[in-house]
Amino acid sequence: MLLRSEHLRVDADGSVLVDDLSCAVDANTLALVGDSGALSAALSGRGRIASGSLEIAGVDAALAVSSGKLGLALAEARFNPRWTSLDLLTKSASLTGLPRKAAKARASSVLDRLGLSWLGVRVVGALSRPEFVALELAKALLSDPSVLFVQAPLRGLGSVEADWLWPLVELCGQGRQLIVSFDSTLLEQRARLLHFEQLLFLHQGRVTALGAPALLLRPTSYLVAVTRSAQALRQALEERGVQVHLSDAADDQPTQLLATSDDADLAEWIARAAVAHGVPVLELVPLLSARPSGGSDEERAM
Repeated sequence: MLLRSEHLRVDADGSVLVDDLSCAVDANTLALVGDSGALSAALSGRGRIASGSLEIAGVDAALAVSSGKLGLALAEARFNPRWTSLDLLTKSASLTGLPRKAAKARASSVLDRLGLSWLGVRVVGALSRPEFVALELAKALLSDPSVLFVQAPLRGLGSVEADWLWPLVELCGQGRQLIVSFDSTLLEQRARLLHFEQLLFLHQGRVTALGAPALLLRPTSYLVAVTRSAQALRQALEERGVQVHLSDAADDQPTQLLATSDDADLAEWIARAAVAHGVPVLELVPLLSARPSGGSDEERAM
C-alpha cells in the first residue's frame, strides 16, 4: 500500500490542517490533486499528527522519512544563500552519517546521474524556482529512497520552465514509487496526470475522488468557486449545454457553481470560459456521480 491514512488529524501553528482524513492507495505512482498541504506538513515535520495514522509504503510516515525510505522534495526549505548547491547537498548527505569526503562524493554522484553537474557550482541564493526544485529533487535522492514525494513541483512555473523540469521529476521517479502533488487539473496538467496509476483528489480535508486517470479525468460534475462574474461563467457554460446550479454566497465569500455535463472536456470548457470572461477560478473540484449499473466492475467499485 503506497499511502494509507486512518482518521488522520494534522495540526500546525495552533490550527487544524486536516481532521479525520482516511484513504488507502495501492499503486506505484500517485498524483495528489488539490489540498495536499496537510500531508506535506505531516511528512516534513512542519505539522504534527495529533491523532490517527499516516503510512507510506506500509511504514509509519515519520519512520519512513528518518530511515531514508521516503525522500522528500518540498522546495520550501531555506538555506544559507551563499552556499553552492554542492555544499548544500554535501551537508545534507553528511546528516545521514557519511564522513565529509564520502558525503561530497554521494552529492556529486546524484547530480551526475540527473544530468545536473552544472548545478553544483551555482549559489543557492541565485537559483531560479525550477533550478531550486531540481536541487530539492537531488537532495531527496541522497538516501536512495524507495519512495519519492514531490510537492507541487510545477507551482508558479510557466510552460517552458515546466517542460524543462517535468522530465527531471519523471527521471527521479524511475525505479521507485512516486507521489507528486498538483494544485489543479487545469489544461496543461491533464496530460501529465494521465501517466499516473492513481489520482487522489482532496478538497477541504476530504477525499472527493480516488481512482485511475481514465475514470477521474472525465467526471460528470465539477464544483467551481469564483470570486466574481459567476453569472457570466454560468451563461457561457449553459450555452454549451452544461447544467449549472449557482449557490448563494455572502458578499465576502466565493460563489460556488455546480457544473454538470456528460462531455469529457467539461474541465477545459470551464477553464476556457473563465479565461475568456475574466472570471478568477479559485477551485475546480471533480465530483464523481453515480455510474450506471451496467458499468464495469471498476466503475461500480468507485
